[in-house]
Amino acid sequence: MRVPDLAVSCEASSVGQRGLTEPTLVIEILSPSNESETRENVWAYTTIPTVREILLIRSTRIAAELIRLGADGVRPPNPQPVDTDFACPLAAIYENAHLARAAGGG
Repeated sequence: MRVPDLAVSCEASSVGQRGLTEPTLVIEILSPSNESETRENVWAYTTIPTVREILLIRSTRIAAELIRLGADGVRPPNPQPVDTDFACPLAAIYENAHLARAAGGG
């Protein structure tokens, strides 16, 4: 069993549920001590039918890579660099999540 650093699902979770059955986004942190193992895991995640995107975030510099399932159902052979000008308001990450609803948002 592989366990990503973070995974996101559009499915509602059950109380006490410890894993996601249908993740759509998987995020892994690349650290120098285990980068090759993490990259092996990443390609294993591509075999999960519900996974649409896999984001790899560097821990030693500001950089990220993305593997995104294309409209044709094919993934690129290599991760694509994420533009360093990317910005996202923190609230957008929680949009439509139970935390946003509890705080009166989304």
